[in-house]
Amino acid sequence: MLELESNKKTVLFVCAYNAISGGTIMVFEHAYRLKLRGIEAYITFRHTDDETPYSAFPHYSDVNIIEYGSQKKFDFVVATFWTTVYDLIDFEAKHYAYFCQCDERLFYKGDDIKRFWVEQTYSANSLHVVASADLLSTNLKDEFASESQHVPYGINISNFHRIKRPERDRIRILIEGPGKALFKRVRDSFEVTNEISNVEVWYVTYDGYVAPDWKSDKVFKKVPYYQMPEIYQSCDILIKMSEVESFGLPNLEMMACGGAVITTAFTGHEEYAIDGKNSFVVPIGDVEAARIKVLELIANPELRKKFGENGIKTAQARDWNILKPDFADALEKIERSYPQGNAQRVLTKLKPLSRAYHEYESTLHKLQYLENWKLGVIEREKTIPFRIAHRVLNLIK
Repeated sequence: MLELESNKKTVLFVCAYNAISGGTIMVFEHAYRLKLRGIEAYITFRHTDDETPYSAFPHYSDVNIIEYGSQKKFDFVVATFWTTVYDLIDFEAKHYAYFCQCDERLFYKGDDIKRFWVEQTYSANSLHVVASADLLSTNLKDEFASESQHVPYGINISNFHRIKRPERDRIRILIEGPGKALFKRVRDSFEVTNEISNVEVWYVTYDGYVAPDWKSDKVFKKVPYYQMPEIYQSCDILIKMSEVESFGLPNLEMMACGGAVITTAFTGHEEYAIDGKNSFVVPIGDVEAARIKVLELIANPELRKKFGENGIKTAQARDWNILKPDFADALEKIERSYPQGNAQRVLTKLKPLSRAYHEYESTLHKLQYLENWKLGVIEREKTIPFRIAHRVLNLIK
């Protein structure tokens, strides 16, 4: 049984998976900085992968990682991905909140029923949202009337910093991202580099997937976060071709290490990526535009130096030690708004919604085991899941 320190405010972050990702890394960073503010922070995972040790995350020894389903009452329980909003009812708290790191509808195509379930988490107006980007916070307020505030992403400059790069015969290009996550568009990055000669390509893949036609000189699989600075410092150019990101943390980390960045125009990095000043920003899916920019950087060492210098200044302005507001400030604002807590307000709406979501999830799992189920994925998602979705609409009207 978990014993909480009675003299400290307690916060539990509920995460979906312990897979290495920028979103989970940010949860560990915020938990650690809550601890620095005198708040006892806890992290729990709905699902765990035994192949990914907690030591892969920053400050893992400074925060409390607990098993899912603790029966203790916390001052705050915070969801960290849209599915974990539906898990909040599993925990007792005085306050509930949602740390939203991007418009998660973008992970799914237009007719995917999961977009409906994501929207319900934004429409739960009683649930206060802490957004990782200012534009995201504004959009949630405008579209869903969400109670939202912005707490920015930061970077640890003491870990991510420039070192003198040795002279090399070939420019070294870094590609980063889980290969199986289609929205990361890792294939686009390799389509850029496969057609460029006399370069060295390093690839960091958190899910370990490498397609046979992705040409690279070195592959790093499931890299612990503390090893990433050395990789950035060893490369000259980062290519990030994602169509969806919460912030694009690798871009900022590469900037901090003095490297040049080529990134696509996904939502999230508009707070720091300035085309032609500290990076090149190309349209999503435009492989040819990215290849042209890579060749321009290869041919122009002064331009690489300019991006490196400006990128370092950009990263230094987002040092964790100077960023405000922080997560503790956001929690204090929620407390001021709801001195007696927002639990009853949140759970009144969330409980029936959560029951309906888990019924939907359970139904999909059962369908996977029906031997005579002949419908394709599209037809399947337009039958039972949609009926459940309409039922939910009636519940929450």
